[in-house]
Amino acid sequence: MGGNFGYEFDLNTISEEQRQAVAKQVAFYKEIRQTVQSGDFYRLKSPFEGNNCAWMFTSADKKEALVCFVNVLAIPNDSQPILRLQGLNNELDYSIKQVELGEAGRERIADEKVLGGHRLINGNLRLAGVDGDFASRTYHLKAV
Repeated sequence: MGGNFGYEFDLNTISEEQRQAVAKQVAFYKEIRQTVQSGDFYRLKSPFEGNNCAWMFTSADKKEALVCFVNVLAIPNDSQPILRLQGLNNELDYSIKQVELGEAGRERIADEKVLGGHRLINGNLRLAGVDGDFASRTYHLKAV
């Protein structure tokens, strides 16, 4: 959903549970659409310079952001990835929720925490448990 968002399959062929998950995914995208389509884009980690990549979208007023991280290939005993975010306001605190909108179609709230913009810009978003080939994490940040 890095700009446009859609599905490349026939929605008429999926189960009711999958249809509910799609509805929640669409609702979440509508919530963040303005930030993704009209906000600022930052490449945090290039996929050409390491084993993972990350990018983020930040709203024009710097009060909302979406951070995406992908671990390309698993490395045994690798260190925990740490991201230095960009485009945030140093003076604001941000609520951070890990977003999971797979087949379960839910946004995770259990991992919610609040960190200052200055801490996030200086490399304090630690990504625990991003193990496995092509494992990913998405975080939704909102100013509090």
